[in-house]
Amino acid sequence: MGQLLRSAELANELAPNAWGVTSLKNGFRLNVGQVEVLVLCDDQLLFNTIKASSDKTEDAAMVGSRRYSSIQLPHHAFRGAVADFAKVQTNLQAAHSDFILEASRTNSGIPRTGSPFRRFHCAALLDYARELQREPSPESNFDGVWLSQGEMPQADTLYIEGGRVSVQVDKYERNTQARDACKACHGLKCVACEFDFERVYGRVAEGYIHVHHLKPLSEVRESHKVDPIHDMVPVCANCHAVIHLKNPPYTIEEVRNMLKRPDQCE
Repeated sequence: MGQLLRSAELANELAPNAWGVTSLKNGFRLNVGQVEVLVLCDDQLLFNTIKASSDKTEDAAMVGSRRYSSIQLPHHAFRGAVADFAKVQTNLQAAHSDFILEASRTNSGIPRTGSPFRRFHCAALLDYARELQREPSPESNFDGVWLSQGEMPQADTLYIEGGRVSVQVDKYERNTQARDACKACHGLKCVACEFDFERVYGRVAEGYIHVHHLKPLSEVRESHKVDPIHDMVPVCANCHAVIHLKNPPYTIEEVRNMLKRPDQCE
């Protein structure tokens, strides 16, 4: 997914309206102009380049010639498993960028202004890829806790953390497609406070927002149908944390009222 984001970002810089990401049954396809530049299907990757960038034997064995009439320079492609691609990704990266550059221009060198694949563009897939890239590691967990004034620790006290503890928990499945549909319908602003991550933090937070289930999955305790429009809403991290400060959770309207009159909230 990281490679998809890098390739799509470059395509957007070179020809903003001449590229598109299509969601496939078991993968995705990134097209620039009329040609595919990156395709993933069933763990098999197609990665187009202008030329083989490495003389290493293992790289050459994975890269073969390709032929697209709209690409004038000699071009090649990696075809193989994702695990094998990881071995040659760095060596082929520059040549892949060159391929995207060629695909983004007409034969006369003019930047393309459209692509027949633009109508299939799936922005939600890129949102999902960005969230995967931001997925916190086990070492970066954060736990919100309440501290009364009398419980405040001394600043000069040292504490011990990081010991390994085995914990058994129930984890409820979440459907990423439902989450993406929720964001596509409701937008990327928090429905409680209207916070917009991208507006505040810039491009690094583009497309980022939490999604809150109006009826907690832990209450249902079984697989069920979910309506991403009526059962889910986008919320910022702060409001999401406050919503779950009690059980059952606060409603969106209750959190809105807290923001209007915080001194009168219980």
